[in-house]
Amino acid sequence: MNPLKDPHSKPEGFRLSFSPRAVFDRVKSSDFFTKILKTISTRVLLIIIGFATSVIIARTLGPEGRGMFAMAVTIGALGIQFTNLGLHGANTYYAARDPNLLSPLLGNSLTSSFTFGSLISLLAGFLFWVYPSLAPVHGTLLLMALAWAPFGLAYLLFQSLILGVDDVRTYNRIELVTKLFYFGLLGIIVLSNQITPEAIFGGALIALLIRFAWSYFSLSARTHHAATCSISLFRKSMRYGIKSYFVSLFSFFLLRIDLLMINNMLGTKEAGYYDIAINLAEIVYILPEVVAIILFPKLCAIETAAEKWKVARLTGYWLAGIMLVICGLAALLAEPAIGIIFGSQFLPSLLPFLVLIVCKYILTLNLIFNNFIVSIHIPWTSIPFSFFLVVLNITLNLILIERYGMVGAAWATTISFGMLILFNMFYSYKYLFSNKVPDS
Repeated sequence: MNPLKDPHSKPEGFRLSFSPRAVFDRVKSSDFFTKILKTISTRVLLIIIGFATSVIIARTLGPEGRGMFAMAVTIGALGIQFTNLGLHGANTYYAARDPNLLSPLLGNSLTSSFTFGSLISLLAGFLFWVYPSLAPVHGTLLLMALAWAPFGLAYLLFQSLILGVDDVRTYNRIELVTKLFYFGLLGIIVLSNQITPEAIFGGALIALLIRFAWSYFSLSARTHHAATCSISLFRKSMRYGIKSYFVSLFSFFLLRIDLLMINNMLGTKEAGYYDIAINLAEIVYILPEVVAIILFPKLCAIETAAEKWKVARLTGYWLAGIMLVICGLAALLAEPAIGIIFGSQFLPSLLPFLVLIVCKYILTLNLIFNNFIVSIHIPWTSIPFSFFLVVLNITLNLILIERYGMVGAAWATTISFGMLILFNMFYSYKYLFSNKVPDS
């Protein structure tokens, strides 16, 4: 008998009828809600700090300098995406199911980070040295962007373990303190009149190193002994993670390829405008991100598919309603906010931001179905489908950027994610009503 199926429980399906008051009372009294509330409180502070940081960077560097900074961040992020192998998802999955695996998971994470992260940085550096025209940035800024990959990957894997063992407090504390540190460091850079993309990115790299060290020692303290490596556990993690890896990689391309294509087709200045639109859209999406952080390990720890869906469905009801209000307010306030905070020179960011709001709402709905699926089993068909969406997204970007500029890029991403939600709805229905859910 499939352990995810409870023969005495009936899947509740996709019913839309519910009592708002009952939903509110159940959510309010739950530990799940408490963790979300605490994390949201931290994220609100992080939003304020991050927003102030973004304004300082934009105003001091201008559109072109902001574009260079964005390209350096993208290089580091691409390095992490190429090398994580889905191990962050596997870390949370296995740590939530069995906390005793923390020590080998920590050892495997450390080894993987500096093996794969360093390798991708060296290969990328060699490629940019042979073909300098391929490098979005050059010199010191490029070297720092390449150095980001191994440490950024390690921190990503450590974060997933912290969440897997349900230590949300440490997760929040590391994020908040290091963001405050970077904000202070940024102030020193501005006051010293050393305002360059290299200096500002270098400060971000220092903050990353602090996050890396803090998270490692925090996890080591929980294991009570040195981290060890386990080949057998690494293989299990790879079996789960490799599917997640390709899906996450293709999803990352869906979110970032538009910025790279705008930079290539329209120029660095337009990339700076579009990066502001992306960052504003990420602020709008902060609540769903927090929900996903707390929801995934909770679903992994639940045994039956019916109970998993019950939790996911309840979460989806109130999340969809709240996000509808947030997206509407963001659309109304966007124009005056951009003009006042960033300056009138960044008003071209407005239209792509409005389109990206639609994309973020689609991603909110998709989040519930996706977390339910990956807590049970990631279907192999998600890999070719995600690849299809990347090809579709690139094709749409080539057509729409040429005709509509940055707004066309935003619509290309929105259309692609609209198709993804249909795929996840299909598999959610299948896992609920099928007695043949494969083992993870």
